[in-house]
Amino acid sequence: MIIGLKNLDALQNAISTQTLVCLFPYSSFSFHLDLNFLVLAQGRKSPFFTTDISIPLRASNTADATKLRQMLYKAETEVRLPSKSTLESFRWYIQQAKRTKVSVGAEIAKVCTIHLCARYVIEVTHDSTSRTSLSESDRLCLSERGKGEA
Repeated sequence: MIIGLKNLDALQNAISTQTLVCLFPYSSFSFHLDLNFLVLAQGRKSPFFTTDISIPLRASNTADATKLRQMLYKAETEVRLPSKSTLESFRWYIQQAKRTKVSVGAEIAKVCTIHLCARYVIEVTHDSTSRTSLSESDRLCLSERGKGEA
C-alpha cells in the first residue's frame, strides 16, 4: 500500500476507534488516543473519511448564501487568527468540557432536537440490510417537523 494511503487509513482508524497503530520493522504497537476530530469538506461528505455526523451548511435564501460564503471563505490576508492566549483558553475549555458530567432533561432534549432538526438537514443512514434506520430522536424530529409544516 502506498504510504499516503496508509496514512489516510491510520487517520480514519484514529477517528473511528481512537487508536493509533504504529508499525515498526519487527513489531507493532497500538496506542489509545483521546482526540477530537472535525472534518471539513466542500461537498456533502468527505471523500477521504467516514464520520458519525454530517451537518451541511446551507442558507435559507440567496442573500443569506452570499453572506455565508463571505463569512466562511476569505482571502488569506483577511483571515485573523485568535491570539495565543485565546487559543489556550479554548483548549482548556474543551478539555474541561470532556471531564464534566452534564445531564439534560427530557423536555430540554426535545426542544433542542426540534430546534436542530429545523435548522439542519437530517441525513438518514442505511444499515447493511438497506433498511432505513432512524434513532428515536430523529423520529421525534421528523414527526415534529411534519406537524409544523402542516
